[in-house]
Amino acid sequence: MKRLKLLGLGLFALGCILSTGHEVLAETPRVVGQVADIDGSTLMTSRFSEDGWFLAYPTMKTYFQERMKTGEDTSATIEFAVGGRAVVSPGTEVEVVGREARVLRLKQGALWAKFEKQETEFQIQTAGGVIGIEGTEFLVQVLPESEETDLLVVEGAVRVDNDAEQQLIRGGGEAHFGRRTLRLARFADRTDQQSDIRNKAFGRLTGRGALFLRRLVERRLLQRNRRDRHNRLFYSDAFRKLHTSYRSRRNLRPRRPLLQQVSDLRIQGDTPRFDWEPVRGAHHYGIVVSLDEEGEVPLWHGSTEEASLKYPSYGPELEAAGTYYVTVIPVNKDGDALERRGRSPARTSQFIARGHQPEYSKVTGVSERHRTFQWNALEDAVLYRITLQSQDGETVWVGESDSSTYVYPVRAREVDATSVTVEAYDSAGVLMGSGAGKVKSF
Repeated sequence: MKRLKLLGLGLFALGCILSTGHEVLAETPRVVGQVADIDGSTLMTSRFSEDGWFLAYPTMKTYFQERMKTGEDTSATIEFAVGGRAVVSPGTEVEVVGREARVLRLKQGALWAKFEKQETEFQIQTAGGVIGIEGTEFLVQVLPESEETDLLVVEGAVRVDNDAEQQLIRGGGEAHFGRRTLRLARFADRTDQQSDIRNKAFGRLTGRGALFLRRLVERRLLQRNRRDRHNRLFYSDAFRKLHTSYRSRRNLRPRRPLLQQVSDLRIQGDTPRFDWEPVRGAHHYGIVVSLDEEGEVPLWHGSTEEASLKYPSYGPELEAAGTYYVTVIPVNKDGDALERRGRSPARTSQFIARGHQPEYSKVTGVSERHRTFQWNALEDAVLYRITLQSQDGETVWVGESDSSTYVYPVRAREVDATSVTVEAYDSAGVLMGSGAGKVKSF
């Protein structure tokens, strides 16, 4: 099951993880989040059995006291209902417990997380102590041999309580702690840019899955396997450099963004086509169409090796006479946004749309035999989402494939499915089209 992150291009709704032993309980089970993405083949859940584990699937709701664990080749992204997201590394087990489901128990492994500002503290419990979060970005790992915990704070502040003492760790600070020990240090200066602090934090992370986490979070958060997809974190760093005046690392001050026209940018037709002058040193270009010049509310993004790109026919609606922004970000061969003297040569331009309505394609030939699903591929589609539904329309399974074939996993639970929907997505996670068929083997 290849992983997915549907960048609905505002890209970024947030939720969480985990549930109780069965789907059927005396009380209504409490939903605490959602499995937003799976990268790899093995994310397991305890929800469907008291004494066994079954495969989880993308978009699956998660419940209070549900345990989840990743295989050695798998990472998962969890969205929390309280407002936060965690990327869980391979070999990690977690469970949501505590009052109002505001405690995440990290039993083993490592995770990166970012939470919105919390009115009530959210906690992460490890064998070493308790981490209190009110809104921040951080990395945490449980060291398997000593059961001690490493915490690295990228942004905001985190409280550490190991029963012996409490300490507040701010951005650029780290803590190594167990039940009897607490050691503090600084790995980055407070004047460093956030992306630099994040890079240094990953450099300090040494546990299993650290490199995997870094690949996912650093500038390609939730990038799918075998796919050249850029994402919000990558673009937000590029936008930050575009809208920041660089003086020195000790005197880095934000400035009011300047709307700078991409050289010879041309926008043609009701479905816009963007053309610009090539940039020296660029291997390819990232294109972001957004509602604001800072790129905080993106509608669509893509990439091209040419100095030209057409807005897709299935792209999100552009209202006639509406004001939009397009940003062209030159990218080097390593996948990093180009920089010159600490600045990005990316440029943002405003345009007035003539009106565009998305046109979706039909995914044809959807069929199932012996629990193997097939359909006709769509051009430019890089991922397909397969959704199985019961007779009453309830979703009972979601799978993903980067080809036009999908086999229902042997380790998945038995489901009562009568129909299947196949959705096709482009490299930006934008829906291109869909199709449906009947299910006979379930």
